[in-house]
Amino acid sequence: MKIYKLIVKGDLSKEYLEWLNGFELKKIESQSFEENKITKFNVAVADQSQLRGLLVNLFDLNMEIISFKEISDPFGKGGKDV
Repeated sequence: MKIYKLIVKGDLSKEYLEWLNGFELKKIESQSFEENKITKFNVAVADQSQLRGLLVNLFDLNMEIISFKEISDPFGKGGKDV
């Protein structure tokens, strides 16, 4: 299982989190800078197909991904920016 930290433009509200059912999500925070809102969250995925499903769901919600980083990997080499 790999864990990724994502930052998306906009507010990923509770309703959106429920729509992303099936993913282990942990919302870290939401921030507002004037009219620009961002949401940071961690997600655990089992494999590449589940990761792709998450990205497709975010696309379907019109969520713009600002940052996408692997924060755990089985080889202990640290995170990688994607």
